[in-house]
Amino acid sequence: MIRFGIVGTNWITDRFLKGALKVEGFSLNAVYSRSEEKADNFRYAQAKSKLNRDNF
Repeated sequence: MIRFGIVGTNWITDRFLKGALKVEGFSLNAVYSRSEEKADNFRYAQAKSKLNRDNF
């Protein structure tokens, strides 16, 4: 398993995660942003995106 934490919630981080989530065993465990609200929104969007890709 690859546990990962990211710093920043911009477009390049989003693109990186789209690729990383294709790797078996990848897990996003932490998101840091200057704003807790932005970090929570980014984490929620990533979780929702992953659920859609996995057909849940």
